[in-house]
Amino acid sequence: MPNHALAFYEQAAALVPTDAAPYFFLGVTLRGKGLHQQAVDMYDKALAIRPHYPDCLFNIGNIYFECLQDLAKAEQYYKEALNSLRLEENDDEIKSKSIINKGRVCNLLAEVSKQRSEFVPTVTFYLEGIREDTFFLDNYADLADSLRKNKLDELAVVAEHLGRVVSDEAGRTSYEEDTAISQAEKVIELNLARNVYIGETGKVLRDVYQTVDSLVQNALLSEYQLAVLRQLLQQLNAVNKAEVGTAI
Repeated sequence: MPNHALAFYEQAAALVPTDAAPYFFLGVTLRGKGLHQQAVDMYDKALAIRPHYPDCLFNIGNIYFECLQDLAKAEQYYKEALNSLRLEENDDEIKSKSIINKGRVCNLLAEVSKQRSEFVPTVTFYLEGIREDTFFLDNYADLADSLRKNKLDELAVVAEHLGRVVSDEAGRTSYEEDTAISQAEKVIELNLARNVYIGETGKVLRDVYQTVDSLVQNALLSEYQLAVLRQLLQQLNAVNKAEVGTAI
């Protein structure tokens, strides 16, 4: 089947040489055959036609990250994909929107930083992913896991709490979820105040605060969700006041 696909896309590329899509799908097919460099070459041909092609840039990043273990190249292409998504978002003339989303790209950027054992950039990219795409839920769980592995259990609870609230699509939790949220709020209130946030952990706390603050501005969330987030925002701000004497 892959050989038939290759022949089909090669014919499409020959018939419409100004269309980047056939080269993109040639790249997808070649990667499926394990021909990673040839796949990159096809993606490069697609980018020569359409320089800001988020799915193409993202797939090249995946090859460098997952197959060739070149973290620098992977990061480069993921960042280019993220920037291209932002351009695409503001361009009404683009008829075919990308399959990938900014939350997913930020998640992979965080994974690259995690491979380098860079704690703050890892957390920063997960939080950026939450701000860019509130409903890409992997970032909440992965953020919580990263925070917990770095002994920031209280902020990990905050991340889990955010994911629980945001995933409440009905705008109001079930009784069980409502109870879990109430319990989480108590844990957050008690545990945040017990820790000192300076240096790297201080930066993480400020970044978490800014992320929650951005979620409070999200018009897609229900009034109930926003009320819970505002309460969390007050708790985070109170912790910062206690640590440095000023609001975040």
